[in-house]
Amino acid sequence: MRVFAVAACLAALTACGSTAFEAGRQCTMMAGVRGVNVGIEPPYAARVATAAMQVCWGTTCRASEVELLPSTDSVPQPCKGEVCSAQMTPTGGKTGLAQIGDLPQAPIAITLTLKDKAGKRLLRQKVATTAKMSEPNGPGCGGGAPYAGVTVRDGKVTAQ
Repeated sequence: MRVFAVAACLAALTACGSTAFEAGRQCTMMAGVRGVNVGIEPPYAARVATAAMQVCWGTTCRASEVELLPSTDSVPQPCKGEVCSAQMTPTGGKTGLAQIGDLPQAPIAITLTLKDKAGKRLLRQKVATTAKMSEPNGPGCGGGAPYAGVTVRDGKVTAQ
């Protein structure tokens, strides 16, 4: 009986995620995060200390404080033989994510508020967009979640 239980468990584990492999695709195991990303480009980003976002759809609205982190970009490094690499370097911008657990794959309205270090409001703008399904593992591999984004460039908000 014990051998049967172990065999059944192994069969179940082997079957997990096998559909994509059988279809000729190799899938990663990353998960998407439901939410709205904000990217603030330099030099405007240097003035911004805090960000808050309100995201609405239908009759539902969700408010979120957004932790801003320095934006980075990858810079290719010289290859050594067949080994190549890249180094992450700051761009002068800032980025953050408002995680919204019930964000639908649907049209949404985003109101973004940015403040400086003194708490003075620098910007409050509303933009409409549609949250789309992300596919972090590639098409047909699962793990996706509705996702949207906005970019702030020279004090103007646009949907990504």
